[in-house]
Amino acid sequence: MKSTLMVVVLAVLFCNVSFAQDTNKEPADFATLKKTYDAAYEAAVKKATESLTQTYLQNLDKMKKKYGAAGDLKNATLIQVEIDRIGDSGTDGAVDSSEESKLAKSLTNTQWAWRHANATGETIRFDKKTVTNVNYNWNAEWKVVSANKVLLTHTDGRTAELTFDKRRKSYEGMDFDGHKLKGELLK
Repeated sequence: MKSTLMVVVLAVLFCNVSFAQDTNKEPADFATLKKTYDAAYEAAVKKATESLTQTYLQNLDKMKKKYGAAGDLKNATLIQVEIDRIGDSGTDGAVDSSEESKLAKSLTNTQWAWRHANATGETIRFDKKTVTNVNYNWNAEWKVVSANKVLLTHTDGRTAELTFDKRRKSYEGMDFDGHKLKGELLK
């Protein structure tokens, strides 16, 4: 019994000494190991969420068609914004912050034409967090929802969606009442 206990104690001591020696090499070994584990983790997360994301997108598409067929353009547009957000960001739904930042910076302190069926000569101004219609003095908060889309939320709760071209010189979208909208950069 004493000899077995002594062997166990010596084995534990040996393992501790070996581990202590290995920890002197930890930064290089840890970095390599962490990269390997991170890559495996990302691959596993992607594989696990792909089918969930596809199911979610299919259900959103069904809802969008249902609202569109019923003439509810506001809800159909909101659903399309979510579909685009997921599609632009991959499977996790997070907008690439560098692209979001680029769009936000390029829009801040700019003025754009606001054209739809009921208005041809209106101008909107993007400030840091708000959009103002300089002709009719309405305000809306704005946020980037993908690399090229912005969602405006009017003070009364209605929403509008603007999709900008890659050069950020023009946009198309839906206004707060679900009418088609387009415009271009003024300054």
